[in-house]
Amino acid sequence: MNFLKIGDIILNTNYIAAVELNADVGNEDSYVVVVMGAVEGTFKGDTGNLELKEFRFSGKAAEKIRHYFSDPTLVNHLL
Repeated sequence: MNFLKIGDIILNTNYIAAVELNADVGNEDSYVVVVMGAVEGTFKGDTGNLELKEFRFSGKAAEKIRHYFSDPTLVNHLL
């Protein structure tokens, strides 16, 4: 189990469903979106709907997350 501490938030990497490294907010700033699933191994709840939560990071936190997920020793790059 791997954890990432970003400011006051600690994320369990086993629950990450997606990471958008350069989400656009309509101005020159971009932010990072980390989408987390509610349960490891499945992202569906009792209702059958996806139970996902978004965490948005900007500034220095976004920069550090981009660096982490751009490291080829941590993430397999296909393109």
